[in-house]
Amino acid sequence: GIYDSDRASMTVNELGRIVDAARCRVFGWEDAGNEPHRQALAEVIRSTKSEEATILCEPSLTRSTTRPPDIVLVCPHRGVAVIEVKGFGLDEISSIDPGGGFVLHYAGGARGRNPFHQVRIAMFDIKDAAQRVHEGQLTIPFRYFVALPCIRRSAWMAKWGASAPIPKELIFQDDLSRLSPALLHNGMKRLGS
Repeated sequence: GIYDSDRASMTVNELGRIVDAARCRVFGWEDAGNEPHRQALAEVIRSTKSEEATILCEPSLTRSTTRPPDIVLVCPHRGVAVIEVKGFGLDEISSIDPGGGFVLHYAGGARGRNPFHQVRIAMFDIKDAAQRVHEGQLTIPFRYFVALPCIRRSAWMAKWGASAPIPKELIFQDDLSRLSPALLHNGMKRLGS
C-alpha cells in the first residue's frame, strides 16, 4: 500500500475514540472521508492539549466558492492553522517544482496540482470572513500547511535528494504529531511581537 508499514490504519471508529478523548473541541470529524485525512486529523487532535482550542473538519464559508479546507485549528494561543491533506503516495508523484506544485501520474496520464495555492486561498477566505466579523485589526496569526500523511520525510529526501524543495508549510507523516506544538510556539512568538 501507500502507507508506511509501521503506521496503523485509522478507521472511523478509531477516530471517534480519539475525538471522545480530546481535550479540545472537535467539529465535523465525521467528514474526514478517507484514511489519510483521518490520520492527519487524529494527529492534530492528539497533539492539541489546549481546552481553548477548536478543530474543524471540512468547515465551509457561505461566501466562499472554493472547496473547504480539510482541517482548521483555531486557538487563542496558536492562532489559526489551515491544513490541506493530500493522501497520495510518493510513488504517485512524478515531479515537484519550487513553488510547491506536484505532478501526479494516474492511469489516464499526468496532472499538475498545487495544494499550497489551494490552502492559501482557503486561509485567506477564513481570514477575510473573520475580519468582516471582527472590527479592527486581527492580531491572531493565520498560517497554512499541506500535510502528506502517506509520505515520510526520509523517503521524500531519498527520492528527491537534499536539494529538493521542502517548503516550511509541508508536513510529512512523521511531522504530524509535532504540528500542534509547533503552532503553539510560533503563535506565541508572533502574538508576543
